[in-house]
Amino acid sequence: SQLEFEGTVVEIISADTFIIQDASTQELHKVSLANIRGQRYQPILVTGNDKDSKFQNNQDTRFAFGYEAKQMTRTRLIGRKVSAKIEYIRDIEFKDKRKETREYCTVMVGKMNIAQELLIAGYATVIKNDQEKCDSFDAYLMAENTALKKKKGLHGNNKKNQSSRLIDVSNRDNSSRADQYIVFLRRKKVKAIVEKVLTGGRFKVSIPKMQLLGMFSLMDVAAPSFNRKGRNSDSS
Repeated sequence: SQLEFEGTVVEIISADTFIIQDASTQELHKVSLANIRGQRYQPILVTGNDKDSKFQNNQDTRFAFGYEAKQMTRTRLIGRKVSAKIEYIRDIEFKDKRKETREYCTVMVGKMNIAQELLIAGYATVIKNDQEKCDSFDAYLMAENTALKKKKGLHGNNKKNQSSRLIDVSNRDNSSRADQYIVFLRRKKVKAIVEKVLTGGRFKVSIPKMQLLGMFSLMDVAAPSFNRKGRNSDSS
């Protein structure tokens, strides 16, 4: 029988993958949306004085609308109570040989199916060769076809320069660039998005207006670290 559980979305990893804290057990479930593939988002890695890297990376259509796709999932799910139905479970092996067991789910917020929302916006595609198909599979095909006809998102003619890519200054290759942003941030308040809570006082934050992604800590605050509880809660 298929397992269903309710919980709160506590972290968005990508458009189709996020972490849900089970309301009953407090266990963290790292889940992916069943039968669809969301557009991937990858921060820009600018190294040295290569001023053209940012421009060149924005021409890469493989990640077109990846940022927008992730933000759609974030705005609709983060902190929200959801119901998840596990459709199938698969073992995944990453490029660095790490292995993980992943739950693939249909996730609902009330009557809203987040996978269907991504498909309608043109931010995801249906994995048509999946052997296990959820009850909404036909609806997913219809949503994808509608986006295709309307040329929404990745189905449009122009995929270049459409994604708000961020420069990740927390990456070692970009650490020398952090100083120039710190000078600006000391003078002016800006709107930011907490992408990940590392500890009670340390966060990974994005600042879309500055196209910046980096680590920030609360000043003069010491907070203990915490251990995640969950068999598949690794956020890689």
